[in-house]
Amino acid sequence: MNRRTTRANVTGALVVFLGLVLVHTATAQAAPQTNACATNQLQQVMVKGHMQPLTGSVPVVFIHGILSTAAMWDGSSASSIAGQAARMRGATAWTFDYGPENLDWVTNPAIGPAFAKAISCLAQSSGHQVVIVAHSMGGLATQFAVGQPDPYGGMVGDHVAEVITIGTPYKGSLLLSALQALRTGARWRYPVGYLLAGQAITSACAGARSGICGLLSVLPSPVGTALELNSTAISDLPPWPAGLRVYDIAGDIKLFQFVAGPLSGSLDLGDVPVLTDSATSHETTGKSFEASCGTETLWNLTHGNPGPCYHVNLPSNPDVIQTVLTYIRARISDALLPQWTAAQVAPGPITSVSCSGLFCAAVGATGTPGHSQGYALTYSGGAWSKPMPLGTGDSYTVSCPTTTYCATVTDTGYAYTLRNNTWSGATDIYPIANVQPSSTDAVEDISCATPSFCVAVTAMGDALTWNGTVWSPPKSMGLPGMQPPLFPGDLSYVSVSCPTPVFCLAGTGNSGTGPSIAVAATWTGTGWTGTSAGPVSGPDWKANCVSGTFCMVSGGYHAVGDISSIWNGTSWSGLAQPANEGAALGYNQASCPKTGFCVAVDGGAHINGSSAGDRDSGIFNWSNDTWNGPELLDPKGYLNTISCSTSGLCVAADSSGNIFVNPDGEMPTQSPGQVDSCTVAQLSQAVRTANPTVPSGWTVTKYACEGGYAIVEVYLPSAGNGYAVLKQEPSGWHSVYGLDDGTCLFGGCGGNFQLPLPAALLKTLLTKAGISQ
Repeated sequence: MNRRTTRANVTGALVVFLGLVLVHTATAQAAPQTNACATNQLQQVMVKGHMQPLTGSVPVVFIHGILSTAAMWDGSSASSIAGQAARMRGATAWTFDYGPENLDWVTNPAIGPAFAKAISCLAQSSGHQVVIVAHSMGGLATQFAVGQPDPYGGMVGDHVAEVITIGTPYKGSLLLSALQALRTGARWRYPVGYLLAGQAITSACAGARSGICGLLSVLPSPVGTALELNSTAISDLPPWPAGLRVYDIAGDIKLFQFVAGPLSGSLDLGDVPVLTDSATSHETTGKSFEASCGTETLWNLTHGNPGPCYHVNLPSNPDVIQTVLTYIRARISDALLPQWTAAQVAPGPITSVSCSGLFCAAVGATGTPGHSQGYALTYSGGAWSKPMPLGTGDSYTVSCPTTTYCATVTDTGYAYTLRNNTWSGATDIYPIANVQPSSTDAVEDISCATPSFCVAVTAMGDALTWNGTVWSPPKSMGLPGMQPPLFPGDLSYVSVSCPTPVFCLAGTGNSGTGPSIAVAATWTGTGWTGTSAGPVSGPDWKANCVSGTFCMVSGGYHAVGDISSIWNGTSWSGLAQPANEGAALGYNQASCPKTGFCVAVDGGAHINGSSAGDRDSGIFNWSNDTWNGPELLDPKGYLNTISCSTSGLCVAADSSGNIFVNPDGEMPTQSPGQVDSCTVAQLSQAVRTANPTVPSGWTVTKYACEGGYAIVEVYLPSAGNGYAVLKQEPSGWHSVYGLDDGTCLFGGCGGNFQLPLPAALLKTLLTKAGISQ
C-alpha cells in the first residue's frame, strides 16, 4: 500500500457576505414562528443535549448526497463538522434529510422543493441569510432549491449567504457513466482509461455493494442516469443565481495501475465517483479547495480503506472540516460581528495597549535595541492622538484601570502615569534595569486594578507596587525555580494581571535556561503565594484576569503543551487552539472583558496550510468553551497585543504601528432572541439619573444584564468601586439599588436586608459581569 499524505492548498481570500435581502410584497406570507422550521426532514444539531435559539442566529444547514442520510454529518459528535458548527458563537446548525428518496433525482418533492422550503423558513425565522454545506448530489439539490420562488417574496437564493459544496458532480460522474456504458452497452465517447477502470472496479466488486462498490447499486435508479456526465437532467436544473457565492471542495486521488498498455501509469480519479474538474466547475469565490491524497491501488479502493480524499470520506477529512469551518466563521462574522477597522497610527511597533470604557492607551518604541525611543498615544472619541515621545526603552507596557488614568513601565525600569490626558515625566522605579540590553534584569509588565493600586513585575520575579503616590521597593513574588539568564538580555517574559487590589496572578512560562517550565504566584492583598502554573509553557506566558476565579493564560506553543488555559481560583484547565492553526503556534496575548469571553491575537496564524513565509497574524475569540476564528487576518505586521473593555471596545496592535479597532467587540450579554438588552450608555445614564450628586469622572468598568435586571460596577476616583442594580421598565432602565460599595448587596447587612432581585439572578449577573463579591 502506498504511503498516503494529505495536503491543503487554499490561496483564495475569504468571500464577501452578500447581506440579508428579504423582499416583501403585499401578498407575501407571514414569517413563521421561531420553532416552526423543524420537521422530520429538518432537524437542529443540539449542543450538549440542548437546542439553541434560532432567532438572531446564522443558520448553517447540512445536506447529504446519494446512498446517504443526515446521519453522515454525525451532529452528536463535538468533533464532527456539524458538531463544531453548532458550537460556534452566533450559529445554529441543522441537517436536512432525504434518506428514503436518496436514489431519486433532486426534483422529487421531498428533495429540492422541500429543501427550498427549509432554507426559506430558516432565513425568515432567524433574520439572517443561511449558509449551506452540501455533499455530493446535495449540491445539485441546493442548485434546484435556490432557483425556486420564495413564499415570503423574491427567490430562495436571495436568502443564502454562501453555498459550500463537497464533491458535488456539477458536470456529472465520469466513473458512473463508464459503469452505465458497461451495463447497457452504450457507446463510450470519453478516454478509454476510465472505461477500463470501470471494468476493473466491476470485476473487483463481484457482488459487493459497500464503499465504492455501492455505485453499482445506483445504476438502475433515477440518479444512475441523471448523474451521468453532461446529462440532460443536470443541464435542465435552474441556473445558479447571479452573485451567489459558491465555494467548491474536491478530492484528488490517482489510481495506481500495474499493467502495460492503456492502464499503464496512473489515472486521475478526483474523489473517485467525481472528478476534480466536475466538483470545481461552479467555483465563484476565486479559488477552490482540493484535498490531495496521492495514489491509491484498486485493491484499496474496492476492499481496503480508500482514504480521506475518497468521496464519502471527504466530509470527515480534517483539512476539509477546517476549510468549511473557516468559511462558516467568516459568514457568521459578516452577519453578527462589527468589522475591525485598521489605521497606522505609530512610527514603529506598538507593544502594549489597554482599554477602559471607550478610552485606550497604546505604547511602543522604535530604534535600535538599547537605544530605542518610546512613545504613547491615546484613543478617545473615536480618534487616536498623535504619538507623544517618552524616554528610552526597547519595550513598554501600559495599564488603564479607568478612562482618566493609565500607568506605563519600560524594560529599562522607568514608569510614567497619565492623568486627565497628561503624561508625567519618568520615575526610575528599578535602577538595576536602566541599561538595556546589557542588564540581567528588566521590568516586563504592569497591571493596575485602580489608580491607587498597580503592580509591575520584573524578569527575575520581583514585584513593585504603586499606591497612587509612590512605588514600593522590589519584593520577590516567590516564583519557584527562577534562574538567572544565560547571558544579558536573555530574559523570560513575566506577566501580571490584577483585576482587584486583593488579587493578582503573576507568572512566566519559562522559569529557567532549560526546557520551558511555567511557574506562577497569586497576590492575596497582603503577600504573594506560589501556585501551580497550569499547562501553558513557553517564553510568551501572559495572564489576563477578570476576577480571582477567572484568569486566561496564553502564550504557549501547541507543540509543547496547551496554548491557553483557565484558572478558576483553585485549578487549571487547558484549551486547545482552533485546529486550522499551525501545530507549533500559540496566542501572543488574550484579553477577557468578562468571564466566559476572551479575544486573542496570534502573531503568526497558520491558516489552512499556508506556508511559514506567508502566514498572517490573526484575531480569535473564545466563547462557549471554544476558540473560534480568525475574525481578522493582519497581513501588514505581527500582532503583539490586544485589549477589550467591558464597554465592548476591542483594540489590537501590531509590529508595524497598525491599530485594529472593533467598537463593539464584546460578546452580547444576551442570547439571540432574548428580550433583554443593555448598553453601557443606557446603564451609565440610568446610574447618573439616580445619583445626581455623585461627583463626575466616574466610569462603568463592568456590567451585565439578564432577566430584566442589570448589575453595574463603576469606578469613582474619590471612593473606588461602587455598585448599582438596575431594572428594565417600558420607559428604560431605572435604579433599584445603589450607588454604594455593595456591602448589603453582597450579604454584609444580614437577614433583614431585602435583595432588589432574586438571589439566583444576582449570582448569574455577577458571574456574567466578572464581579467578585
